[in-house]
Amino acid sequence: MAQPGIANHPSGRAWLAAKIDTELFSVWREDFHTADLAKTQFSASAFSGTGTASIVNTLPGGVVAVKAGGTGISFRSAYASPAVGDLRANRKRASFRARVKFDETVQMTQNIAVGVSNKVQAGPIVGASGILASGTFIALCKVAGQSVWYAVCSNGSAQRVEATQFQPKPGVWYWLEIGFREDGTIDFYIDNALVFSETVMQFIPSATVYATIDQNLAGTNNDALYVDRVEITEEL
Repeated sequence: MAQPGIANHPSGRAWLAAKIDTELFSVWREDFHTADLAKTQFSASAFSGTGTASIVNTLPGGVVAVKAGGTGISFRSAYASPAVGDLRANRKRASFRARVKFDETVQMTQNIAVGVSNKVQAGPIVGASGILASGTFIALCKVAGQSVWYAVCSNGSAQRVEATQFQPKPGVWYWLEIGFREDGTIDFYIDNALVFSETVMQFIPSATVYATIDQNLAGTNNDALYVDRVEITEEL
């Protein structure tokens, strides 16, 4: 029997509520069980043609290694991951989660963005100049030369970049999560700890968004970003 109140909790952590009442939510998940990346729900495209993405192991589950090759690579849902629908109009509970870790031969040289966006940007969300100054995306970002994760909400040129207290460390698996509440609030979590909540509508995109993972290197080492699992849960 469902525990009373949990499925209707106002939190944007829809994946938790879905465990209690599966009939209220849709769940989209990619766990990379196949060794053929073309058969997954993701595709990889390099911003300058030199990026790669390959399955590095398939048991248990799967892990995909995203390698930028010293430039930048976009790793995005090839099919419509359930549209986390228009974030202002729909106002449904939804959540995005991904389990990731990264290599870093030279400390603080990886640029990483994990979250959702409406389309492939002109370049990586986090590039040589830092976080993209304009675009439609919501992500937890690691920036080369910086020692903390950043929570970012970008609605065109209206953008909030908030430093968290969490330090990204190479070789450590992280659960990165973004929760969408019915009142429009967007919550950012790292390993189940709430690190920031965005409540100002100016920074919240009015757009349908999809699962997005970007990697761009500040150095020449071909370090990898490993993605173990990606999921989106949305209220029906």
